[in-house]
Parts: sequence; C-alpha cells; structure tokens
Amino acid sequence: MKKRILVPGLAALLVAVCCSTVLRAQDDATSVFQVLKVPFHGVGVTALSATSPSNIFTAAGNFVAGGALNFDGKHWHERPVGGNGVVTGMATTSPSDAWTVGWDLPGGIERVEHFDGKSWSKVKDVELIGTIVDKGMVTAEVLNGISALSPDDIYAAGWILAADGKLFVSFFEHWDGKKWSLVSHLNLKNNALIYSVSALSHNDVWAVGYVPGIRGIGGQAQAFHWDGTKWTLFNTAPPACYCALFAVTAIAPDDVWALGNRLNTKKQTSVPIAEHWDGHKWSFTPVPDPGINHDTSENNEFKAVAAVSSKSVWAGGSYDSQDGSAAAFAEHWDGSKWNLEPLPSCRACSVFQISALPSGAVWLGAQQYPTINGAPDPFILFTNKGE
Repeated sequence: MKKRILVPGLAALLVAVCCSTVLRAQDDATSVFQVLKVPFHGVGVTALSATSPSNIFTAAGNFVAGGALNFDGKHWHERPVGGNGVVTGMATTSPSDAWTVGWDLPGGIERVEHFDGKSWSKVKDVELIGTIVDKGMVTAEVLNGISALSPDDIYAAGWILAADGKLFVSFFEHWDGKKWSLVSHLNLKNNALIYSVSALSHNDVWAVGYVPGIRGIGGQAQAFHWDGTKWTLFNTAPPACYCALFAVTAIAPDDVWALGNRLNTKKQTSVPIAEHWDGHKWSFTPVPDPGINHDTSENNEFKAVAAVSSKSVWAGGSYDSQDGSAAAFAEHWDGSKWNLEPLPSCRACSVFQISALPSGAVWLGAQQYPTINGAPDPFILFTNKGE
C-alpha cells in the first residue's frame, strides 16, 4: 500500500491556515455514507474507480490472485491479476476498459495492468530501469497515479530513481490507445516524488507530489502542469512549510484541489492540508484536523480527493486513533469551506481513493483489518447525496 510519509511544516504560520477544529470522524447515525456489502474477505482496497453504480472497480494493495474486484450492478466478482507488488492508482472508462498502476516487489519495477472486460493482463509501458539518466543508471521506477480522459487518452505519473540511486526524477507517461510513451522529457532538475495526476484535457493536466527533505521525510510540496507542450513546475507552499501533496483533482482550468499533509518538525507530527489553484496561484484553504490527539499523532493526512462539482469536493485519508491504529476520515468542500464528514465505524481503516460523478454519486475506497494480524477486508462506502 502507499507508504505514509511525514512532511515537516510551518509550526506557527500554517497552524491557523491548515488546522482548525479537532473532531471525531466516525458516527454511523449521521453519516451520509452507507457501507457496500462486498462478499469477499482478505481483499483490501487501495485503489477504486467507478463510472456508474453498475461499473465499479477496486484493487488491493498487492498484485495477487483475487486482488481486484468488479461490481456490475448486481454482483461483485473477483478479477485476478498477476505479479507481486503494490497497486497505487486505478482508472476506468467502461466495463471493458480499466487500468491499474503501481510497481512490483522487490526492486521497484513499474507495473501497468489492463482489464478488457474478461481478464486483467500486464501491459508494456515505458521501461527505463537499466538505462542511463543524468550520468547514472536508473535503478527503480514507480507509477502512483493514473487519470483517463478516454480509452485512447490516459495519463500516468510517478518517479524514477536515477543517478545510481541518488536522484528522484518526476516521471509521466501517456497511453494513446496503442502504446505508452513518455510525456515530454524527464525533469532532471527536480528531485520530486509524484503521487497523483488529474487530466482535464490533452493540454491541461495536473500532477502533484513533493521534494524529499532531510532524511527523506519531506520537503517542498509541488505541482506540475502539462499544457500540451511542456511541464511547468509550481512550488505550492513556502520552502519552510515541509508539506507533501498526495492527491489532486482538476475540475476546471481555474479550479484545482491538491491535498496532503504538513509536518511539525519539532513534534514529528502531521496534519492534513488542502491547497487550491484559482487559475493564477496556489493558496492554502483551512481544513479540519480529524486527529483526536494531533499533538502526538504521526499520520494525519489526506490520501484521496474527487470532485462532483466546484461546490462539492470529497477528500479522505487517515489519522492515528486513540489506540494508535489508523482511522479513516472524510471531508467535504461545500463551495465555501471544508467540513469533516461522519463515517460508519470500522477497525484500523484508511481511505485510499475516491471516485465521484456529476450525479452526486460518491465512492470511498478503503480497507479495514478485522483482526490485529489478519489480512485487510474491503471497506467501500457509497452515497448518492454527494452533490
């Protein structure tokens, strides 16, 4: 599953900006979400994508048999995939066109899988491991995010480890219906980890991540924009922020949300953050901190975001609960502010991906651990009141 990365932050300046009320996230009675009944166990959910209530795809953290599920409107089906690795992103355009991205273990070898309506299969993409970049060999390649405009217009993003393991390089691929290819040149000047990508059109694509800081625990939050010809880099927060961005959703050219976390370097704790692009600049927007004990919690962060409209954006992630285990949380942008949304209770949960439709249908892809040492179970939440 996606590694939790703590990122340092502005202790005083951004506390007022990033961190408002500390609230309890779980409340079955008042939640707009219902838990979908999924008749499978031991199949977690770290990726989810839906085009309608009768076309939902999920994937587990590992590329193992039974690691993917599909709902056709009546029944859930296991859709085995191959390999042995991590699934970090998913996109679908129809019941016969779904994609996952991630990487195989060990070694960090990127992996792209496609579902054609019958079965999953590995698809050859841009493979740079073993090639020379910036006078050093590429030793690992990771894909984290994927965004589909159509079956022949899909973007994927991640990073490569180059210069003999000394340099992270932002990495972008495009599927044209026949093959995967590099999207422009690799950004060798930027030591960035890319986590998420969202495409509005072939000349309007956003990707977000961060530059690792000291000891690799975080540094400068960044966003990349593709205009059809080149990538432009935006530092979305001051260098002293020690912020990271893990999720992005583009609603319009002047309406983009990027979410992640900020680290307090003195306490080694983190809080969730949200940044908004208005067509000219990125700026912070206050969000509630779901952590009960955010002064001692290490992992309060957004992991996923999706938009119904400019006035209805849904985000989710996890925070450390009172017993030290992860707890899922969700927040909703209503056009003027972010609000913490109650969720049905679950044990040791994290929200990893969200899918939303203009109709107001919203799915939260999460997983829970029924027993301390057991395998994760799917935990999928749904509402048709997401408008």
